[in-house]
Amino acid sequence: MNKVLKQLTSLITLCLVIFASTSQARGVDHTDYGGLDNQELAEIRSFLSRTVGDILRENKTLSGEVEVGNVYDPISDHETWLPHESQIEIPRLESALLTAYLNDPSSMLLSKAMAAYHVVKLPKWRATLYGRDRKSIRSVKHAVYALYFLRRAQHLGSEEAWLTRAETQISDQLLLWLPTDLPIDISEGNEAHNYFLESFNYKEVNRYLATEKLLQDLLENPTNLTTNAYAIASNIWNGGEADYDDPTILYSMVMSSYLAQRAIPLYQLAEQAWEEDPENNQQFRLTTLLGGWTVPARLWLAKLHGDNDTVELLDAEHREWFAINPYFHSASIGWMLFDDPQKVMEGFQSVLSVMGCADNRSCMDRPRFSFNILSYLLLVTDYSLKLGDAGTASYVLSFRHNPFFEYDSWLLGQEAWEHRENNMMEIITRYQNDDINDDPTTASLKSHKWGPNTITCQLCHQAQAREWSDEDKATIFYPSEAHGYVGNWPIRLVDWDALLAE
Repeated sequence: MNKVLKQLTSLITLCLVIFASTSQARGVDHTDYGGLDNQELAEIRSFLSRTVGDILRENKTLSGEVEVGNVYDPISDHETWLPHESQIEIPRLESALLTAYLNDPSSMLLSKAMAAYHVVKLPKWRATLYGRDRKSIRSVKHAVYALYFLRRAQHLGSEEAWLTRAETQISDQLLLWLPTDLPIDISEGNEAHNYFLESFNYKEVNRYLATEKLLQDLLENPTNLTTNAYAIASNIWNGGEADYDDPTILYSMVMSSYLAQRAIPLYQLAEQAWEEDPENNQQFRLTTLLGGWTVPARLWLAKLHGDNDTVELLDAEHREWFAINPYFHSASIGWMLFDDPQKVMEGFQSVLSVMGCADNRSCMDRPRFSFNILSYLLLVTDYSLKLGDAGTASYVLSFRHNPFFEYDSWLLGQEAWEHRENNMMEIITRYQNDDINDDPTTASLKSHKWGPNTITCQLCHQAQAREWSDEDKATIFYPSEAHGYVGNWPIRLVDWDALLAE
């Protein structure tokens, strides 16, 4: 009986959403919305009302199925605990629909339903009726999410006219809200930037507020390169550390990837301007790091979609970024290839290739990456364990006794480090038993109900108990001449939504 009541409640909620949308539009000519006329908007609402009940009932059935024998293994299933003291909330109906999609991302029906949901949430007439600024964070989010699902539904074979028209008009609207033809601004240190850095390095509880502030700053200054970089990174952070069964991981990855797609040409223009006139144009210091920030979200989407060809293209793009700045991308490649049995040696070689470097900022501990070295050494340890090399693993783990690394201040990493010290042979046994299903993962990756394991950030970036002087915090290391310039930009053969570029 409770299940029936819950289903009815969900249906009533949907009807209220649809009714509210329709009531707000009465007497208002909203044919300007997204190029969709009244008949098409009515078709979208009708589609939702016809299908959502079946979707929710089916998803309820699937979620009730229990996997027999899925018992926690303290070795195979061990993951690093990281604080996550805040949570983004979405309506229960939206959460149910999004969960249904994640359970079956190849479903054309579910893709259409999510597209319709966000299109219905987006109409311009609402902003006009209530006098709100149409250019808002909420509108941008619904527009980007709608665009992802519209494109996904068409890719899966849906041919309804409203999908194509909505995609075109929402794309155009996003270009108006987030134009890319304004003068490029490479300044940093504004309120949104500082709030993000404080959250990213000291107060993770503010992660979602920091992301909102960056998006608002982006609306006000859409061609600021620092804002774009931090907005891309903050969404990767949110997605990478999302709870195991949090469906909003998809939104974080989609938003990060969309922002990266529109921003990459801005970074290229800035580099071109600096190359042509270095006296009057400044080099943007984060440019050669962009690969590690723009590949992961697309790779997560591609693996969620089950598109192996796209995964290969993204790995190839990542290798091009590695050639441009191996010191930074050795870690991102090392993490992202760790769980791939076919590419584990490539990942390990990328990590080993920069061992011993000392003159690159990616090889240092600094206020914005307080435990860079220990996090990297833990990755070396995990690769050694995976390959059955207990000797190298033991040697690297002994480094915690060196005061230089400030192990006692690394509060988030100590449990993971000592877990490997205390269970070394059991961990190696799991890796060497020819069953990849019980393989542990590396300390900086996190598992999710949907999609592959994701890179986490706090182990390296949070200051934890480490104290930095004001002088250290104010000192920014710029890239060396060899690693501050992209030159031949990697060709992006995969779009922001993990579809092949046209």
